[in-house]
Amino acid sequence: MNHKKLIDLLLSRVETNLLRLSLILMIVGPFFSQKSCHAEDYFDPDLLVTDQQGSIEKIDLSQFEKESSLAEGTYLVDVIVNTVWISSEMVKFKVSPHGEKLTAQLNREQLSRWGVNTNSNDALAALKNGEYIDDLSRVIPGATLRFEQQKLKLNVEIPQIVMKSSESSQLPAVDKWDDGIPALMFNYMFSGMQSDADFSNRHARMRSFFSFITRWCKLGTMAVTQFHYMVATGKFTDIL
Repeated sequence: MNHKKLIDLLLSRVETNLLRLSLILMIVGPFFSQKSCHAEDYFDPDLLVTDQQGSIEKIDLSQFEKESSLAEGTYLVDVIVNTVWISSEMVKFKVSPHGEKLTAQLNREQLSRWGVNTNSNDALAALKNGEYIDDLSRVIPGATLRFEQQKLKLNVEIPQIVMKSSESSQLPAVDKWDDGIPALMFNYMFSGMQSDADFSNRHARMRSFFSFITRWCKLGTMAVTQFHYMVATGKFTDIL
């Protein structure tokens, strides 16, 4: 009987110790068993339907697996230079050699149009017409580019030392002007008035109305504006 109690006591202690060990492993185990994992979106090219057999293998969709990624090419973007909106124009973009992000390919003509003095240093002056710059900081130390792909906005930060003086108060050259966009506008205004007057045994009333209409149309370099107005005034009326 004593042996049985001793065995039961030993088993009870073993179970208690195993339970404590299990709780400890459950608590500290995840800290020692964590493994880094990485997942990416993948689109199976076999789901595409093509006219030619065997051409699916040549389709590279890797650039679309990343969020907010755009392919290399020319895009219409808003150009912001030193926090000032300059224009909306076509800008060429290529994948940066130092990463997977798109970077703007700028040339001498664009920089000059954005207010940069292209003769301010030797690197800018040596640029040929039509030559694209892969790294703007190479020719303008301290200059940075930041392309917001979702908003199609190109933010350009350029030191003031290479900017043209009083550029913000000058209009672009006439040869840089465009015809704008086609537009149609219609505007109108209408007002009325009524006045009453009493003269002993007579009562007089006068009513007047005024309307003004404007029509404006622009197409290309031609713009047509038409104004039309009308005034109507009522006579005095006796009311007995």
